[in-house]
Order: sequence, then structure tokens, then C-alpha cells
Amino acid sequence: MDLSLLSFIVGTIIALVGLSIPIAALEESKRDHLVRFWKRWIKIVFLIVLVVNSTFGIWLFWHSTGAPTRGEVLVLLMHIFNLFGVPFTLFMAAMDNVLGVRNAKRSELEEKVRSLELQVQALTSFKALPATAAAASKPI
Repeated sequence: MDLSLLSFIVGTIIALVGLSIPIAALEESKRDHLVRFWKRWIKIVFLIVLVVNSTFGIWLFWHSTGAPTRGEVLVLLMHIFNLFGVPFTLFMAAMDNVLGVRNAKRSELEEKVRSLELQVQALTSFKALPATAAAASKPI
């Protein structure tokens, strides 16, 4: 193992520990906001790198000289699969958001229906009359 690689690994571990301590000390709402922010940006950067890398890999395949090998063809197919997978991934994420909103609205409406059913049940149920009221209603 090279000394520069070792120093990189140790520096990364120290930086992660150094970052995790202030993040743990944040209030819960601020920490949640920070985590959501970084999750979103990590996904965006990952998709950008994936698209650029796959596009560059396809460009390299088409501009290579000589007969392609099996490995190069498999790498080309992998790059094509990656590029076709990005729109599918984005579509699935959008559908997850849409279904989450729909499910939240549905559970809210189900709760309203339950409360209305309880009100109807309370208004239509026959309650036993109190003993004094029952005695007063008897004919003499």
C-alpha cells in the first residue's frame, strides 16, 4: 500500500469523524434538513456522473480503432443499459412521490370517514333511558 493512499484513507476517516460530531450536536429538525439536502444532491451528482461516464464510454467505443473485443462490447452494453436506466429511475422516483401524496390524502379521507361513521352511529343508536326517566314515563 502506497503512503499517499494510506494518508488519504486516514484523512478521510478523520474528516468523517470530525463532520459527524457537529452533525450529531445539531437540533433534530436542522439535522433532518441537512440529511435531506445531502441525500438529494448526492443522487443528482450520481446521476450526472453516470450519464457523463456512460456517454463518454460509448463515444470511446465508437472511436476506437481495431476490432472490438468481447469485453469492450459488454462494457458498451452496460453503458447503454445505464443510459436507458436513468429515465426509468427518474420515473420511478416521481411515481413514488405521487403515490406518497395520494396515500397521505387517502389516509386523511379514511380518518374523516371513520369519524363521520362514529358520529352517525352515536346519533342513531338507542340508549337506555335513565331509571328516573323510565319511571316517569310509566302510566299510573
